[in-house]
Amino acid sequence: MSRSWSLRGARAIVLLVALPLAAPIAAKDDKKGEGDRSVVVEEKLAEPVWPSPLDPGKFDLIYTLLPFGKDRAGFFLVLRQRFEQQLLPVLKATLEPHQRDVLKAQMERDFDAVEQTWTEFTGQDTGYTVSVIADEFRQSAGEAVVKYMYGENAAYFLFSGGGLWQLHLCVESQTPFDALVKRLTELYEQAPLELSWENPDDKEGLIGATWRDTTFELTARAPRGLFRCNSVRWIYLPAQDGIAVRRDASVTLRKGDSTAEDLLKQVTGENGTGNMDNVLDKVLDNPKPPTP
Repeated sequence: MSRSWSLRGARAIVLLVALPLAAPIAAKDDKKGEGDRSVVVEEKLAEPVWPSPLDPGKFDLIYTLLPFGKDRAGFFLVLRQRFEQQLLPVLKATLEPHQRDVLKAQMERDFDAVEQTWTEFTGQDTGYTVSVIADEFRQSAGEAVVKYMYGENAAYFLFSGGGLWQLHLCVESQTPFDALVKRLTELYEQAPLELSWENPDDKEGLIGATWRDTTFELTARAPRGLFRCNSVRWIYLPAQDGIAVRRDASVTLRKGDSTAEDLLKQVTGENGTGNMDNVLDKVLDNPKPPTP
């Protein structure tokens, strides 16, 4: 069986507001003559690394150090800088002032077009339900997307609670998938942690590969169904718990109920932070049976 692409993490409404960076562990020291004594050993949890060894910028410079976890304004600021960086060598090679002005104006139009693709998933028909990212977002859970087309390729920047959490590329499929996996392995200088096959028993027909560190999960997927492109996806792992909470809240709190909507606003928040304290208690105190 091929590996699922759905977001993993807690699926019950559990508010993981804070996790300790170190956990004390009691250990026994039974050295003769010293008696029993408790020794506290600190076991540090793995922390995200920045820049990550799996940074998307190694695959394409325009995605270098994207502001994952940051809001829409911060994202567009960085993306604009990337557009300008790509234009700079072209401007330097263009001696005629009028032509440089034309190129600058074209860049502005291209960037404005990307900004206009900002789409919030509030239950309306967006067309993305039949796209390559159809399984990557949830309606009415504080999620949004920005789409960037370049040549035959498409980049989808997904947001949750206002913060960037996923980059999903739809890469033209003229390059065989196994060659793409080889390229990613060379770029990131590490073998995939997981491989998926069309025929798992005989390990024939490579269709998926996954790399992971403490910051990103990078997954590559061969063309499937109607979508004739290779998919390359980076998930920002520190955002997963918050996404799970918001998605579970959107399912549990029924749309159209004012109390439910008020509670959902506390979870999602306007700036992605949200006030998640005691929201679970309020939900349990006001149970709403599912609408038939």
